[in-house]
Amino acid sequence: MNEHLTTSLPVIFTCLKNCENAQFANDLSKVMDIEGIAQGYTIIELAQSDAMLSSLQCSSKQCMAIDGCQLQCAKNALSQLNICPTWHIVLTDFSDNLSHNSPFNYAQMAHVLKTIQTLLTSAN
Repeated sequence: MNEHLTTSLPVIFTCLKNCENAQFANDLSKVMDIEGIAQGYTIIELAQSDAMLSSLQCSSKQCMAIDGCQLQCAKNALSQLNICPTWHIVLTDFSDNLSHNSPFNYAQMAHVLKTIQTLLTSAN
């Protein structure tokens, strides 16, 4: 896991799977990791890796927090580790009919993925 942190790709952290949308956040992260757009991790993986935490705190590496809902678990967990994400995405902000327990659909996922890709590519 730690060898990934030496690349120039931004790091994406997702929430803790406490809501339906958290799984979508994790799916988004996996897609971006597989496609080589970003490195995807959950907050749990960050907490379990002292080396990753040290690397993130000591570098200028850009990171994104993706939260499934307004509880903002990922952003809050990063804040407790003194990490301020470059970008913060809350999935429920993308649709009026989403809530803590309502699932995303794939059309919404494609829209969010495009938004995230635009954010990441505009930073380069």
